[in-house]
Amino acid sequence: MINAVKDVPDFGRALIALFNSDAWAQRLALRSKRKHDDDWFFDRFSLD
Repeated sequence: MINAVKDVPDFGRALIALFNSDAWAQRLALRSKRKHDDDWFFDRFSLD
């Protein structure tokens, strides 16, 4: 996936900003509040 965007201007700067942010902590906090997991959504809406 990174190979698809590595040549985008400012990709490196955006990646550094991501690593210096609390995005991972926010992701974990949101995930802990989930009522359903990904499999439930795929099954519920008949997604492959």
